[in-house]
Amino acid sequence: MPLTCARTWLWFVLAGLCTTLATAQPSPAADYLTRAHSAMENGRFARAVSLLSDGINATDEPALDALYLRGIALGERGKHPTMQSGIARFLDRAQADFNAILARDSLYRDVLYQSAILRQYVDDFEGAIRLGEEQLQLRPEHVEAHVGLFKIYSRYVLETDPAEARRVLREIGGNRAQLFVGYTFARQGLHYAADDIFLALEENQKEVPLVAVLLARARLAFGRSDPVAGSSYVKKAIDSIVSAVDAHILFEEIRTIVSPVETDEFHAAQDDAGWRRFFESFWAKRDPMPAAPYNARMAEHYRRLRVADRDYLFHGYRSWYRSPFTYRKDIFPATYELGHDYDDRGVTFIRHGEPDDYTVGEAQSWLYEDSLMIFHFAPTCIREICSVTTHFTPVPKGSTYGPRFVGLDPLDALRKSAEYIMRGLTTDRHRWPDKTEVVSIPHVLAAFRGLDDRTLLEVYYTIPVEEFGPESNSVRVEVGLALHDEAWLQHALYRENKDLGVERSFTGRIQVDVLPLDYRLAFHVRSLTTSHLGTHTEKYRPPRFDYPGLKLSDILLADTVHTPPGLVRPTRQDLTVEVNPLHRFTLARGFFLVFEIYDLELASSGRTRYSVSYTLRPIDRRGDVQDEGAITLEDRLHEGSAPTVVEFVAIDVRDVPRGTYELSVTVRDFLGEADAVRTRTVHLER
Repeated sequence: MPLTCARTWLWFVLAGLCTTLATAQPSPAADYLTRAHSAMENGRFARAVSLLSDGINATDEPALDALYLRGIALGERGKHPTMQSGIARFLDRAQADFNAILARDSLYRDVLYQSAILRQYVDDFEGAIRLGEEQLQLRPEHVEAHVGLFKIYSRYVLETDPAEARRVLREIGGNRAQLFVGYTFARQGLHYAADDIFLALEENQKEVPLVAVLLARARLAFGRSDPVAGSSYVKKAIDSIVSAVDAHILFEEIRTIVSPVETDEFHAAQDDAGWRRFFESFWAKRDPMPAAPYNARMAEHYRRLRVADRDYLFHGYRSWYRSPFTYRKDIFPATYELGHDYDDRGVTFIRHGEPDDYTVGEAQSWLYEDSLMIFHFAPTCIREICSVTTHFTPVPKGSTYGPRFVGLDPLDALRKSAEYIMRGLTTDRHRWPDKTEVVSIPHVLAAFRGLDDRTLLEVYYTIPVEEFGPESNSVRVEVGLALHDEAWLQHALYRENKDLGVERSFTGRIQVDVLPLDYRLAFHVRSLTTSHLGTHTEKYRPPRFDYPGLKLSDILLADTVHTPPGLVRPTRQDLTVEVNPLHRFTLARGFFLVFEIYDLELASSGRTRYSVSYTLRPIDRRGDVQDEGAITLEDRLHEGSAPTVVEFVAIDVRDVPRGTYELSVTVRDFLGEADAVRTRTVHLER
């Protein structure tokens, strides 16, 4: 059962000590360590310091585990006092414990890295980096020190003038420092200089994991509006996971948008293959058009990170006195602290993007209309002194939205804020750029029997290219289809570019062979010459055709069907079918039906005997199918010599009232004594 500590590095430390204490024989001496560990896990650092001090003072030579834990607890305790002297006092005591450990065992755990964290608390990033580098030279196997040092480097280059940061990093030397020299160039928009450094490090991976270099190249590609290259580098990084260090560096990229369930799934993974599966499914389930050559949600995530790094960095440490509200564990999920280096607007922004609307005044309220969430932010104030950072507050200040959404009174506002925050900080959403012109792409799915017990899935779609604008006589579009199973493994991928004229709509077809499993189907049409885009996702399970007895394919509704002249028994592949995905037809012209019948029973004479009937049942305004008023259009007896046949028929609806109907096709096999039914919705207009 993984610990739920919000601080990633502290999770490592406590998890390691938890294992040590669990495997040790219980004793009175170890009891205070266990209780101190529990207090730290719950954020009660003052209590942990008290317990550990009592245990340490009771012996002439205190246990190294006790000094180590107390040093960490003092450091965490020391972050929170408002007076600088208080911070110094706690941090000096913490460093004294770490020095005592070093005097007895310089290779004990990651004590140098813990000292580096203390230096970071007082903004001595250079000192922190040097201590972290020394730690990895002595104990390169420490995962938390590797990941933590990368975080210290990252924070340093974000908070320091790029030229100054480069000077210091070059003095420190080594490939790790050189990697972040590249980041300083990227911050200034000097992409070629940054990429030269990253490319050299990719070829010489000494000290720096390949995953870290590939992620640096991914950020650079996304930053210069190349989402295809950016997505490719992230995929290469996932494929390159060969250690826990690699996995945790990748987790740092997504920690600000993971859900609590995903956090547990990540910590439950035990090997490289498990970590790779986690990241692959993490991004696959968020991709709104997985058949495209890049992951749109990934590109949006890295865009938000760039904005948050610029506008929402949090220079400090969260504590109860900054905002008692945010310490309500019944309201704030554990994932909240994973965004610890951004203020609360940044935490929200990275998950959900720009708000649909917001208020301006003493405080702000952000509204997300599609998911109906409202978040209130107030300045961080301590003793009447307010800073530019903001935090969540349950009750809005100044003008805001209506009481139905915000709350009728302070108690109701708290209840609603708790609901919005719990939902908002455990989910994330994709958002298309404002310039995107979202269009509807009518389409219909149809399943037929394929080869080797598979199902042939066909998607017919209509592109309204006349809506794409009169800028040119043609438009280039990308059409894509992808199917993933419940474990987010890809089973089918189709992508094709088409050049289309803009005079009239275009209807096309996609065909893929699939197993009859539960899928997440994603379909998209994207203009490559304009900003138009249409997407669709749904859960879909293709029908099976591998069992004995009568079976019926899906029905195609078409404007016309053409058959080759002189062909007596055409197959469906011989037909030219103009499918109408809208299923809208006029009463005067009617429509055509095309479908296949499988495995009719053969008599001893080698003949089949079956009937096919077509019935229209009205659908009312509520969407309910009515048996009253049903119209049987045709009920005809057929005989043949083949167990599998294709049927195509013109349907005459000139005497049918206009409206929306459920069309059912019923096949009855008289020899096999079996029925099969398929239905479609059809709209009949004058």
